[in-house]
Amino acid sequence: MTRVSAGNTKINIYFNDAVLAALKKLALARGTTYSEMIREACREFVLREGPKVLGEVKAVKEIAK
Repeated sequence: MTRVSAGNTKINIYFNDAVLAALKKLALARGTTYSEMIREACREFVLREGPKVLGEVKAVKEIAK
C-alpha cells in the first residue's frame, strides 16, 4: 500500500527486538499501530523537552550579552 505524504517525512530507525515486539503487542491491545504509538511518543517527548531546551538557549543568550 502506497501512502501519500501529507507534511510528513519517512524515517528509518532501529529497535531492540524485544522492545519492538512489546510495542507491537501494546499497539494491538490498544487498537492502534505501533507506528502511531511511536509518533505519539515522539510528540510527547518534544512537548516535554522542548521548553527546557528553549529555556536553556534563552539563558545562554542572556549570559552571553
